[in-house]
Amino acid sequence: MEPESQDDLDARIESVQEWSRDARGAGTWHFPVIQLDVASEWAVAGVTFRPKGWLAKHVIELGASENLREALARLDCATVDMYAESQDAARARARDAVGLLRYYQRYLRVYTTAQGSRFGLTDEVFVNDDMSVREKDGRVVSHSVGTVGRGGHFEFGAGHIDYFNYAPGLTVLSESLAEPAGTDWQQRFRSCLRFLGHAALIDEQPLRIVLITAGLEVLLADGSMARPRAGVPKGTTPDEVARRCAYLACGTKGAPEDRPGHPQCEPDFCPALTIADRNKRTTAAKRRGAQDRYAQCEAFVYAQLLFKDRHSVLHQGRDDFQRTDATQHAIFADRVVLSAARWVQDSGAKTLRELVRLMPSTNQAVRTSIQSRD
Repeated sequence: MEPESQDDLDARIESVQEWSRDARGAGTWHFPVIQLDVASEWAVAGVTFRPKGWLAKHVIELGASENLREALARLDCATVDMYAESQDAARARARDAVGLLRYYQRYLRVYTTAQGSRFGLTDEVFVNDDMSVREKDGRVVSHSVGTVGRGGHFEFGAGHIDYFNYAPGLTVLSESLAEPAGTDWQQRFRSCLRFLGHAALIDEQPLRIVLITAGLEVLLADGSMARPRAGVPKGTTPDEVARRCAYLACGTKGAPEDRPGHPQCEPDFCPALTIADRNKRTTAAKRRGAQDRYAQCEAFVYAQLLFKDRHSVLHQGRDDFQRTDATQHAIFADRVVLSAARWVQDSGAKTLRELVRLMPSTNQAVRTSIQSRD
């Protein structure tokens, strides 16, 4: 092979520069979404998903080259399109919308059954042949042959589309991704979904746990992490974020009529929600347990375990987590996000502080307890 001449190098650089100039231009951008199909045209998060075959027919009408038409015909998948100022901006919006559909997929199916059905944009799909053989005591005891990666097919039918368009909470998430400069809650949902979306795609379990935790912190933490000073609130501790997760998720099972913060276990008396000090909380829980009263908030336990595992990854270098460890955290995080979105839709809240002000406090619990005795 001959070395590249200076003329060849100049021509190649000029070609890249020309492509770059085109990519920065405004227009309607189309991105095939590998292994995804939708039953009909579907507006989600400020973009439009088209059924498979649509893009191939569309480019014929536009007079595209034969090579392009043949390439698109072979893809045979859905397309997401939108108007944007540049390719980078369009791709970012497409990623957000595809990430929301993956979240919806996890909502529709038990998380573990959807592991092999992940879909994505062309540069997000990494599929490899995979074969493994397990030997024990001189004989083959198990084997697997297949693929690994994100190539699983998934289709959203007409019923899925109709439900999404009217489901409480899901519409809030869609609107949050469509609003580049939205409310405090919309910005939080947008960033949170990106973290959870990346966590759903990777196979390194410690990194999944870190990303899941970061998503919930983006959603529910506030204040500055710098040293507190006049006029600047202190940073939200992991314990406080865990209590906010519990307030949203406790008592909710995913049904539209669920009310975050109002489970049957009476949140006004729940030590996890009403007592910020850990020692006092433990004492109160033991006292309730001795009275044969419900003393443990399962949602709070889930949240505490997530932050404990994140801490062991970042500060102890722990790397022995199994897929099921990270997946249980992902299921819990998805539940918190949807509960928050439903609460925002019902309340019309714009900022996180509106939720924090509603959370029961120790003083509130004491007042309620006195009133109940009277």
